[in-house]
Amino acid sequence: MIKHLRGRLEYRSPTQAVVDVGGVGYGLNISLTTFDSLPEVGADVHLFTYTYVREDRLGLFGFAAEAERSMFVLLIGVSGI
Repeated sequence: MIKHLRGRLEYRSPTQAVVDVGGVGYGLNISLTTFDSLPEVGADVHLFTYTYVREDRLGLFGFAAEAERSMFVLLIGVSGI
């Protein structure tokens, strides 16, 4: 499981970011809160991550703060969300 990424921000939009780590571009789903805290493209960035694995989906979510990631984990643990 990927717990965090540190690298160069290659792309950012309100819902997605791409972080280059050693030549590999990791695509992350992000929140507006995280988007607002991202630096400009080309700058160094550190994001906490959550790897979402289900039988029909694999996703990587990025968070600017550990507290945001913890809240996300609590929310996805609730039945029906």
